[in-house]
Amino acid sequence: MARFTLNNVSFSGNINTAEAPVAAAGGGGGAGLYAYSSPITISSSRALSGPNDSAPISGQTAAEIYGYFNSTSQTGAYNAMVAATYIKIPAAAGYIYFTIPETGTWRIKAQGGSGGYTNKSSVVGAAVQGDFSLTSGDVLWITIGGAGAYGNSGGLDLAGGAGGGFTVVAKSSTGSATFSSGDMTGLLVAAGGLGQSEGRHGSYAAASSAGDGSVGTGFNTSWKGQSINGTGSGYGGQTTYGGFGGGNGTDDGFGGAGSYDLLFAAAPNSFVNAIASNIVRESTGTLVSSWNHGAVQLTKL
Repeated sequence: MARFTLNNVSFSGNINTAEAPVAAAGGGGGAGLYAYSSPITISSSRALSGPNDSAPISGQTAAEIYGYFNSTSQTGAYNAMVAATYIKIPAAAGYIYFTIPETGTWRIKAQGGSGGYTNKSSVVGAAVQGDFSLTSGDVLWITIGGAGAYGNSGGLDLAGGAGGGFTVVAKSSTGSATFSSGDMTGLLVAAGGLGQSEGRHGSYAAASSAGDGSVGTGFNTSWKGQSINGTGSGYGGQTTYGGFGGGNGTDDGFGGAGSYDLLFAAAPNSFVNAIASNIVRESTGTLVSSWNHGAVQLTKL
């Protein structure tokens, strides 16, 4: 058990040796910044969904975001530091803000929510990554793309899998902890995965694009306008709902996914701001490898 002070807030819990707090300048007896050598991963503990369950369409609650930390193997002190100090959930459900604790280069990776499966495996969201120069106190606004509901795997004409929502990391140009559509600069937008066609069809959904879109309507209009709920579609009394971040259900086709250019997109795309260095793009993301909500990972280099 260890106890330490971070920005005048005391924490206690088990910490790994490699994650001990950095000594304060001048050797001031234990106070100081946490060492961010381990990645901070943000996702959601919300339950995954099936047909006729509309839960995926809305933003995750604070409990579902904080619950993610309690369900991972991160240490107790690490959880307390992240959840209590730097991650906040504002009134706009599904929007998270993360305050950068330490000036320097931060490697940020984002992956969209997975598309719903049928008799065909889930298509996970695309992932994009870049290194950004950030200053202590900068505010990042994050949206975690929700996983689309799974669909009908049998031979009946019902609903296919729903698409996943996009994951967004944006920077507040004013350092504001209050959402304002006018001052958000997109850093990363990672497309969600398409929902698979229902079981009676033989076609398989393709991976989403990790390449840059050009229009930006999905982010610049819909995300900034906070109009990114998922929607539903289906047939025969069965509806599947897309994940928060622009996913959509389907009948006879593929569930549309959230993307930089368009919500409910049949050909989802992504975005990396040109200010980033060491850009990595994955059409099949590796941060989330199965049917699940998207995620954002932040590492201080």
